[in-house]
Amino acid sequence: MLSRLILTLINIFFPPLSVLILTGPYTDTLINCCLFLAGVIPSHIHGFYISCTYFHRKKKVRKGRWPGGEKSFIYDRRIWNGGAKDWEVEELREREDEKGRGKRRDGGVERRSSRRGYGYEGEIVEGAINTMGEIKSAICPEKRTARGEEAGGVAPAMAATGEARGVMERIEERFWGK
Repeated sequence: MLSRLILTLINIFFPPLSVLILTGPYTDTLINCCLFLAGVIPSHIHGFYISCTYFHRKKKVRKGRWPGGEKSFIYDRRIWNGGAKDWEVEELREREDEKGRGKRRDGGVERRSSRRGYGYEGEIVEGAINTMGEIKSAICPEKRTARGEEAGGVAPAMAATGEARGVMERIEERFWGK
C-alpha cells in the first residue's frame, strides 16, 4: 500500500521516474519520456495506466490467479506478470486451465441467456425466444436438445400449425432486412 502511494506521488510530479521504477530503463520508460516532452498530461495518463495495471495484476498473483496476457501499450513483462517470474505465471495459468472456471474452449465465458427477449416493435417480452438454439428447437421439434430431452415450448404447436416457415421468414426479415 505504501509503495503504491509513493509511486502515485512520484507519478504526479515526474511520471517518467515512476515508470522507470516499475519497468526499468526499457521501452515503456522511453515512451513515457517522449510523452513527457510532448506534453505532460499524456505522460501522466501513461504512467497511471502502467502503475494501475501493475498493481492490479500483482493483486491477482498474490491471490493465486493468473494475471492475464499482454496488455495494450505496455511492453514490459514485469508489468504483464504483476512482478512475478515467468515460471510462476505459467504455473498459475496451468492451474487456472485445470480448474476451468466456467470458461469455454474458445476462450469466452459461458453466460446464461435470460428468458427476456424483444417482441414486435421492440417491447420487452418475458419468455421470448432469444437464441438460435431456441429458434431451431422451436422450428424442428423432432430434434432433441444436448441433454437428450425433447425440445419443448412452442415447438409442437408451431409444427402442428405449419407456422415454422413463417417464423423463419420473419426472423430473416428482421435481422437481415430481406
